[in-house]
Amino acid sequence: MDLEEAKNKCLEVFSSVNPNDIQKLLDFLNITTKSMYDGDGNRVKVVKKLRSISKKLRKNTDISGNLPGEKILWPTEGSFSDCDVESTDQVDAFLYDDIELDGLREKGLLKPEQYCARCKSSDIVENNVISHSLSINELEYLFCDLLPLYVDFNGKTLIDIGSRLGAIVYAALLFVPDLAAVKGIEISEGHCKLQKDILKDVDFNNKAEILEGDFRSFSYELQNANLITMNNVFTFFASPEEQVRCWRSLKDNLKKETVIVHNHSIEYVTQHLQLDFRIADWVEVLYNFYIVTIMKRTQTTSSRSVTTKKLIVSEYRRNLKHNIRSLSENFTHILQASKVSQDEANAKPSNAGLMAEHYTLVNEVVSRTALMARAADDLLKLTNSIREFLILRDFNFISQAAEAGHESAKTEFDKMFEKYTNFRAELANISADIDNELCDNTGLRN
Repeated sequence: MDLEEAKNKCLEVFSSVNPNDIQKLLDFLNITTKSMYDGDGNRVKVVKKLRSISKKLRKNTDISGNLPGEKILWPTEGSFSDCDVESTDQVDAFLYDDIELDGLREKGLLKPEQYCARCKSSDIVENNVISHSLSINELEYLFCDLLPLYVDFNGKTLIDIGSRLGAIVYAALLFVPDLAAVKGIEISEGHCKLQKDILKDVDFNNKAEILEGDFRSFSYELQNANLITMNNVFTFFASPEEQVRCWRSLKDNLKKETVIVHNHSIEYVTQHLQLDFRIADWVEVLYNFYIVTIMKRTQTTSSRSVTTKKLIVSEYRRNLKHNIRSLSENFTHILQASKVSQDEANAKPSNAGLMAEHYTLVNEVVSRTALMARAADDLLKLTNSIREFLILRDFNFISQAAEAGHESAKTEFDKMFEKYTNFRAELANISADIDNELCDNTGLRN
């Protein structure tokens, strides 16, 4: 099948789909094609390997991924203060995905999804489910789709602070073979042993190292790391005072340009802590959405912050052009498909070839209309995204640019208005001269 035939087939499929489901179909194609054309299929193989590791680890730990004797400190203040032993289930996402989570709930191994805040019956208030690991799908997205946009992995060292079951360590080794070294720091002796056992079947190039102890004992390793990953490692395992000391130590030990991947955003998990520094003065946010926040350790953030914001605006501009072009091109094709040539106008209705072409064109118009609707919807989302971003972020440089543009436009307008006024005066003088000339030569003067 050649390209044009494939395009026509796609248009036929889109025309037969409910317009409300077009976006879902496009999302499905986006996800599946990534796996279909992933070189030698390494991505699929790695996911299968991670699932095999997950099943193996289930035999050595409980649903939460905790080990006997491990102490959880339920926070009483801050962003996770609504989590307590009565209303919160701990389910390790690396061990159990969302589908398996529903199965655990059906078996009665988890609390109901909702409970009454007063009598604890299954009603009104949602129960919390927390995980101390990322899921396999999240790991795949992180290392295959997201981080490559911000990090050159070649020859770099990754350190996972609070590596627990080792999910990030395994995923980094398998998804990113270009990394020079992958290190996990874990204070739990039992978790360290589990990781080392698994690595015997994963780390064939001896790139990985599991460091047992408090991360503050490994200053040298931290100072030489290029990429740090953390999955909210302090909130449920340290008192607020200890968390403050941990963040201060981390700030002091990470070198400039170190990339930090944290779930959730650092500002979100530290907003209740009495830190002696501002997070915004320490790191520059490169990406903040869904499962992770990607930041870069910087010495001074002002110029880099402006640069990042300009890149974001550039991305907005690119999306705007793409959607406008989509609207324009599809509208043009609809007009072309709607035109009736003289031969088509004179053709008899029984002409089977023309009828087939007619229905093909109808399908094309319907499909392109759906694509136009999608582009319009994307433009609306883009508008809302820009509005929210301008509200939530300190976009002074945009305000300054707008003011500068306004002043420049005003200056240009004043110049043009002055030229216009002079031109009108000149025309008035010419008109008066013509009137005088006519009157003098025709005797029409009163």
